[in-house]
Amino acid sequence: MIVEIIQLFEFTKSLVFRLLMVAAILNIISMVSMFLLAKRHKPCLEDPLTNLKYTAIVPTHNEIPEVFDRCLASIKRQTIPPERIIVVISPEETELIEIARRHDCFIISKSMKKRDALAYASRLADSEFLLFVDSDTILEKDCVEELSRCFHDKNTALASPRKFVMRFFDNFAEDFSRLIEYGRHIIDSALHPCLVVADGKCNLWRRSAVISLLDRYINDKIFGKRVIIGEDRQLTRLALMNGWKTFYQTTAMVSTLSPPDTISLVKQQIRWARSGYLYWFRDIRDGLFWKVPLAWKLHTGSYFLMPWFLIVALTYDAMATPHLLVYNFFPSSPLQILINALILLSGLTLWTYFRKVLLCLPKKVSIFDTAKFGVFGFFAMFPVMLFSSITFANDGWLTRGGRNNSNGDEELVKVVTRITKLKEFLMRNCWPIFFCLGGSGLFFVVSASAYVHY
Repeated sequence: MIVEIIQLFEFTKSLVFRLLMVAAILNIISMVSMFLLAKRHKPCLEDPLTNLKYTAIVPTHNEIPEVFDRCLASIKRQTIPPERIIVVISPEETELIEIARRHDCFIISKSMKKRDALAYASRLADSEFLLFVDSDTILEKDCVEELSRCFHDKNTALASPRKFVMRFFDNFAEDFSRLIEYGRHIIDSALHPCLVVADGKCNLWRRSAVISLLDRYINDKIFGKRVIIGEDRQLTRLALMNGWKTFYQTTAMVSTLSPPDTISLVKQQIRWARSGYLYWFRDIRDGLFWKVPLAWKLHTGSYFLMPWFLIVALTYDAMATPHLLVYNFFPSSPLQILINALILLSGLTLWTYFRKVLLCLPKKVSIFDTAKFGVFGFFAMFPVMLFSSITFANDGWLTRGGRNNSNGDEELVKVVTRITKLKEFLMRNCWPIFFCLGGSGLFFVVSASAYVHY
């Protein structure tokens, strides 16, 4: 056992360990910075625009009828009601069309991608403001009223509310989505009024800003093909590039659905990560990356570069110190397998628990929950980020309906399905192990940070 431990600590001499330590330190600096900046965030407290004139635009696709009905009802009952609600919906979705009619909506019965639907309806509307709402999002009664407080500043293009994940499916995908939204809340609070992305679930836009950006928004192409994914990321960055402000209003709140299952969650994350990489590369190319605040650079840089730290280090060590890699990644004895497993699992658990503290998650999120999130981050989200970074030019509606899914997506989903089944088996049958890991691999807590998606 002494020999195994000595050889294990020999691994700290490898570039993998050193580079991961650098990545982890940058990651920690980024997270702590976001946390401290978020603590200083204050919502806009100006008087609401009680005479606000706005049109609500709701593109929908394969929505759950019950949720769609609640979405439209929540818009109609706003303390500042819309002049009208425009719903863009495919002609074959007759049940959803009937729901829209029941709520007296103006219906555009055409099959469109979300980006085209928002652009078409924005041109059709004649209000001063536009409320973009996803069909699975339910607004609190005073949501629009609270968002309107941000528009006393004439340079404000949009105001984005705080998003919560509603209880509906009650499964792992929903819990993990809730963790993601807590993380987004910290990031958006820290970067306000210069958001990386105003999540398309719900935003109040100044129509003049949207109209001025529509040509570039609609005609966005990569390698000669129109971009479908990341419509919210693209519109946000265009607003920032043109000198507009993007506000995050924590007093305005909405609730939204998570993906229904783990596979759908992975598809969603592929779509989000692809659009993230695509527009981050463009931010650098177009100069936006160099104009935004340092916190913006630190967050996006650490987020998108972390997965590649490991790949670069592994490539170097495979040539420079192959014996260390063989020993640590291809264990030859049961004791070594146990030690490596303890280090990995305890590191992932402790690091995710550290994130839980920074994100101020509810106390009911237990150490066992953080272990599940850490394992899923390592075995699912880390490969997703790598896969997305090299396939960012591919797109498609990966969350609902799976339109235009590439073969690469299908193969990845098959792999992730097997990993997810193994993870679920371990969660059900081996949970006592997770409570025996503390202290066995504490040093790994920082180096494991590069694997965890946030």
